[in-house]
Order: sequence, then C-alpha cells, then structure tokens
Amino acid sequence: EEDNVEEERRLMYVGITRAKRQLTLTHCVKRKKQGTWQFPEPSRFIDEMPQEDIKILGRKGGEPIVSKEEGRSHLAGMLDMLAAKGKG
Repeated sequence: EEDNVEEERRLMYVGITRAKRQLTLTHCVKRKKQGTWQFPEPSRFIDEMPQEDIKILGRKGGEPIVSKEEGRSHLAGMLDMLAAKGKG
C-alpha cells in the first residue's frame, strides 16, 4: 500500500511540474468497474497543494457543471492535442 501511495505521489508531481501555465485535474463522479458502480474520491494529494492555487469547479454529489455533449467535446479536444504532441 505504501509503495502505491508513493507511486501515486510521484505521478501527481510529474503532472504538476510538466504543466506550463495551468493544470486541470478531473475525476469521475461514478464509474463502472467489473460490473459494479464505484464512486471514487478526488486525489488525496490535492489536500497537500497550496489551497490558494486551487479552483474547484462543481460539487460533490451535485449537478455536473457541463453537459455530456460539452464534456465529450472537451475530451475530444484533449485527445486531439495529445495525438498531435505524440506525432511531433
């Protein structure tokens, strides 16, 4: 368990330090894993970050702040950006 936590911390650090101007972290409210619905929590490391640098959108258990269509469009844009970076 402790090794997993340290690996998660390392991956979070890598993500944060590679951000140029802004870092957007997302998480799903619910997901289906092996046929069972799960309700994951946001990363435990967000609490370790300076709170004055964090802007939290949406609310736990509340309505999504964007529609499914907007979310899909945003995801498609991120995937296109990642694909373009992979080619360069």
